[in-house]
Amino acid sequence: MMSNIRPVSDLRNKWNDVANEVEESGEPVVLTKNGYGNMILFSMESYKRQQLDQEIYYRLKMAELEERLTSERFDGVEMMSELMAEIGE
Repeated sequence: MMSNIRPVSDLRNKWNDVANEVEESGEPVVLTKNGYGNMILFSMESYKRQQLDQEIYYRLKMAELEERLTSERFDGVEMMSELMAEIGE
C-alpha cells in the first residue's frame, strides 16, 4: 500500500483534488502538519473495509483464546456456514 502524502492545508485549498484522489485511488491520504503526520483521510468504502478487517482479526484472536481455554471443537464447514450467515453472505 502506497499512501499519498499531502499537507493538511490542502483540505482547505484543494479539497476537490484531495477528495478525488482518495476516491479514485482507494488508498488513504496522509495529511501532514509542519512536516509531520497529522491525520489520515479514508474513503467510506476503505474505512468500512478496514473496520471489517479489524472485526475479523478480533474474532480470530478470540477464537485462538477460546481454543486454548477449552477442549470443545467444531466442524469447519458448520463454522463457515454460521460465519457467512452472520456477515450476510
